[in-house]
Amino acid sequence: MGLVTSKNFITANAVENILAVPKKPMDKNVDYLNKPDYGKVPEYLDRVKSEIQEEYQYIKTMQDARLAEENDNGVRALSEDERLELLDKLKQKWEKTNKEYQVLSFTLDTAPKKARKERYEAELSQIEKDIEVMSRKNVFVAEY
Repeated sequence: MGLVTSKNFITANAVENILAVPKKPMDKNVDYLNKPDYGKVPEYLDRVKSEIQEEYQYIKTMQDARLAEENDNGVRALSEDERLELLDKLKQKWEKTNKEYQVLSFTLDTAPKKARKERYEAELSQIEKDIEVMSRKNVFVAEY
């Protein structure tokens, strides 16, 4: 095409901006109290609030359905007497197992001794977890 221009765009832009009519400044003293929508909740907040309410309602229905399903599956809460009795028996079992664990020899020179020690340790940790669960105020059990 070979079109060549001799126009200096930098100078031309500078001259245009110098000769341009200045823009009118915006009125910075806007009185927001006299605006027609003053004190009203924006529409998007109403929309978000309704979406949140719908989500809460959905979660509530899911929880109700789950509770109904658990009740249908034979889940019941332990009474306080049953819970305390189980907790007491678990503590007795822990003491008995711990006593047997303490009697083990310190040296683990054979595989059966090592296996016995590991079995006692696993049993003690499981009993401790069960005691922690039974120490809670509300305990639910499944009836089969």
